Amino acid sequence: MTTEGRSLRQSAQQAILWSAGLNLMRDVLQFGQMLVLVRLLDPAIYGMAGLATTLINFIGLISFRHIITHVLQVRGAGRVNYHQHFTAGLVLNGALFILANLVALGVGYSDQYAPLQPLLRVLSLTLLLSVPVDMRVKMLERDHDWSRLRLLQLGSILISIIAALAMALAGAGVYALIVPGLLGSCVWVTDLFLSQGWRPRWQWNYAEYREALLFGLNRAGSNALNGGRSLLQNTLITQHFQFAALGVFGRAEGLANLFCSRIAQEASNALYPVITRTEAQTERFQRISGLVLQSVAWIVIPIAAFFSIEADSIVKLLFGSKWIEVIPLLPLAMAINLSISIGSTAYRLLLANDQPRLCLRSDLAAFVLAAVAMLVLIPYGLMPYLVGSALAHAAIGGILIALLIRTRGISALVLMAVLFPPALASAAGASFALLVASLFPDGLSSLVRLVIVGPVFAAAYLAVLRLLFPVPLVELVSYLPGERRLRRLLYL
Repeated sequence: MTTEGRSLRQSAQQAILWSAGLNLMRDVLQFGQMLVLVRLLDPAIYGMAGLATTLINFIGLISFRHIITHVLQVRGAGRVNYHQHFTAGLVLNGALFILANLVALGVGYSDQYAPLQPLLRVLSLTLLLSVPVDMRVKMLERDHDWSRLRLLQLGSILISIIAALAMALAGAGVYALIVPGLLGSCVWVTDLFLSQGWRPRWQWNYAEYREALLFGLNRAGSNALNGGRSLLQNTLITQHFQFAALGVFGRAEGLANLFCSRIAQEASNALYPVITRTEAQTERFQRISGLVLQSVAWIVIPIAAFFSIEADSIVKLLFGSKWIEVIPLLPLAMAINLSISIGSTAYRLLLANDQPRLCLRSDLAAFVLAAVAMLVLIPYGLMPYLVGSALAHAAIGGILIALLIRTRGISALVLMAVLFPPALASAAGASFALLVASLFPDGLSSLVRLVIVGPVFAAAYLAVLRLLFPVPLVELVSYLPGERRLRRLLYL
């Protein structure tokens, strides 16, 4: 292996190690937070917070966040002028801050959406704070300073969780869901301006900034289409079924996101700065793309399968009887997030392969497919909509993978090793788990059932991978932290 190859492998391992450690800590903390908040706050409160956040996120889809991402596209040791980035970010996001407050003023004239006005005013502050926050994150990602990046993320998460629990217990209601995120952002601001002593110098040169600006505008267009899907979805659900239904839908979607698509998001975010160190459209890039897509698929497919077969026990254990309506929605939500996980990973690989225009076109196709499903099916109920949405997202994922193959971002032969093994192993795991569960007596508690069924599913899943697909399993393990221990554990 070349020196560059070893360096990238080590950097990837460090990225995964720090990302996995943080994700585990974060998910445990947020899991505990969720168990408390769902018992303190009503579904309608979650619906209000969800719609207000969606509106702000939609406004922020043309924000500085997408422009600053360009620093990761600069291959090698190319120079990055952060002072010019900060100037552009403050001007752009300052204008969006004003726009968000004008939107808040407008919704105050609507009887149905008037309660969102104060929430939008508070959330508009995220547009200003995101300039130093997003810039600091990309600085650390470009430098591959994973330890500092993840420690700052952990500090931000801890502050947000503590604030959310304190505010909910104090009776702050919906503000317990929106204010803590603002407080968590202060960690990044403090690190940039106080710990690092960085000071902006107001600079602007369009000729120098043109490439970053065009890249950011392209990404903003793509994300505006994606955000438009969320805004349209949440608005239609609220219009037809009120805030409580959106809260129930949001819990199913949130649970699926937490245990499925967020894994893909964090993995691609952690590895993206590593992937972009490799020249696009090369055999080496294709090999790395295959490993990234494989690592995501081999994790999220079994999670989606297990949550689908044990939706009843999981929802009852986590949310309690107040959220029983989530149970029938969860399997479909997991199917949607499974397609999102595979598709979003392929999307990031397509972007890393220097194909931002194709990314924009795929976002347009995805918006059309998703919007048709929403407009046609939401009036008939959440279940018909989720079925249609699952089919639409599966089609979107297929389009993205096809584009990645066409642009030489991945080999078509690799897809067999990516998707077939975890699908077969998950089917085996589900069969064994359901067989064991059929032996249980009636009235068994959800906790006991999951404690027994979970290990059975995991053991069967890993056994199939180990016995039938040892070669791709060995290659994947070789890129993970703790390679030797994993080899011993899996008898490789």
